[in-house]
Amino acid sequence: MATARKTAATKPVEVETDEAVNNGPTVVAFRSKTKAERVEVPRKPLFTIDDEEYSVPEKVDGIILVRYNDAIRKYGEYAGALVLLEETLGKGKLESLLAWEDLTDEVLSQVLDMVIAELTGEDSSAGK
Repeated sequence: MATARKTAATKPVEVETDEAVNNGPTVVAFRSKTKAERVEVPRKPLFTIDDEEYSVPEKVDGIILVRYNDAIRKYGEYAGALVLLEETLGKGKLESLLAWEDLTDEVLSQVLDMVIAELTGEDSSAGK
């Protein structure tokens, strides 16, 4: 009996994603999408600067809020705001916004309020 246990313990465990196989543990395998599998997300305009349009996804993925809150928790509100703006506007548009010579704290705050309103579904008159 001890020999059977020892043999069973040293035998490699085969883990499958199908629960019916071996009635053993199951592991869910996640994988990244390829570029071909990624779908272009429809976007809607949020504001313009000198006729350059800045848009956000029509449907915002909940993971963006998780990343936003995680950044706030780890690094503070300013870092959270940058994560949120990069996730919604896109890295290039965020860099363009931050490079705008006439950007003020007030304008940046207004943009952030509009993005948060889009994420939470609140009706914001900040951009109107």
